[in-house]
Amino acid sequence: MMRSVRAWGVVLLACAVLMPVEPEAAPSSGVGAEQLSVRVTAKAPDPVYGVDPGVVLSQRSGDLVITKRGTVVENLDLRGSILVKADNVTIRNSIIRGGPAATSDKALIMSWWGAKKLKISHVTLRPDHPSRYLDGVSGANLTAEYLDISRVVDGLKLTGGVSTVRRSFIHGGYSTADPSQPDGVSHNDGIQVIQLGSGSRITISDDVIRAYRNSAIMVSQRPGNRLVIQRNRLSDGACQLNMVVKGGGRIGSKRLSLKANRFSPGLYGRACPARLPRRGHGHFKLSDNRWLSDHKSIKVQWF
Repeated sequence: MMRSVRAWGVVLLACAVLMPVEPEAAPSSGVGAEQLSVRVTAKAPDPVYGVDPGVVLSQRSGDLVITKRGTVVENLDLRGSILVKADNVTIRNSIIRGGPAATSDKALIMSWWGAKKLKISHVTLRPDHPSRYLDGVSGANLTAEYLDISRVVDGLKLTGGVSTVRRSFIHGGYSTADPSQPDGVSHNDGIQVIQLGSGSRITISDDVIRAYRNSAIMVSQRPGNRLVIQRNRLSDGACQLNMVVKGGGRIGSKRLSLKANRFSPGLYGRACPARLPRRGHGHFKLSDNRWLSDHKSIKVQWF
């Protein structure tokens, strides 16, 4: 979804507990389970995506606006939106289903008002009423972990700051007619990074991202920002990873680290696992990025 971010209300999503199993199998889920290709090593515990098993949830309808520092939202089944306007907020073990279909830019969890240190953990985001305007999580200065996100245009939209997305299952992107796009169809990304300024430090690690039409990860990189993408499983889309550089100035050495990711074919097969700007050639740290099926190294498309 390549439209600009505007301050708006937030809408959270929906439910499920997902447990990854053997390669090419799927995690199980209480709501709308989708098959997922995951390889689990013997040494690593199986992650639980979304709300933890056995958690008793309280139902609530209507938007939730958080203005008090240190607020903890937990064990909630919300049919509404969450707007984060305070620092040090925690959202955990909850299901966010959203409200009526959005008619302007929104997200299920929005942090667009300068809040810092937002933490989202073990939350299932799946709207009952998807829309071409609706993303999953949107904002800056946040940590998101063990999320299950589906049925939105962009799973997460990161706008800068110090942000981390890790060990999450981002899948089943919502694609529909969108007259604002050149081809008339919504451009959905698993994670879209839109760096609005300089000085951001963003890490995307150990996630499974699939079934998004445009790309698994779409990046608008600006000089002066650092981005680490590591140990993810990326599939589908025209290019699984797509980056453009915005703004003038020198990119700087090692501003992008792309390492130990595993790729599966996309819309054009193996033609475009990663598309990176020539302007960054020699400044990016690239290592051990391979195809999941045969472990052959991917070939980066420089443009």
